[in-house]
Amino acid sequence: MCQDIRDMIECYRETLHDAVWHGTDKIVWPGEDMTSSRTANWRKRMALLRVDIEREVQKLEVIELMNEKKIKVIHELRENLFSGTSVMESRRSLQTANMAILQNDNIRILTLVTILYVSKIPSFFLLNH
Repeated sequence: MCQDIRDMIECYRETLHDAVWHGTDKIVWPGEDMTSSRTANWRKRMALLRVDIEREVQKLEVIELMNEKKIKVIHELRENLFSGTSVMESRRSLQTANMAILQNDNIRILTLVTILYVSKIPSFFLLNH
């Protein structure tokens, strides 16, 4: 959108240059009599039109600046969101790692109990025979 606004402003400045507004551009001002009342009236109307167009171009420039500031804020928010998401993923990874450590401890205890139980079985059979 900013590029479109810049293009409109640039097109205005390239197309409606000073020669158009002063009456020396032969495409817009085809008449050769620069002193006639018709030409004076046309220049007066063009001057009013130029004021209106310049006002609108200034508004477009303000909108362009506002858009650029908003784009910058949006980029910063996106970066902050990415950082926040990375932190959350890191925390989730730590929780998963802690859970794995606890499960390993439980498996180790179960293994030790099994070893003790299995090591007691042969002596139990030997005592009964």
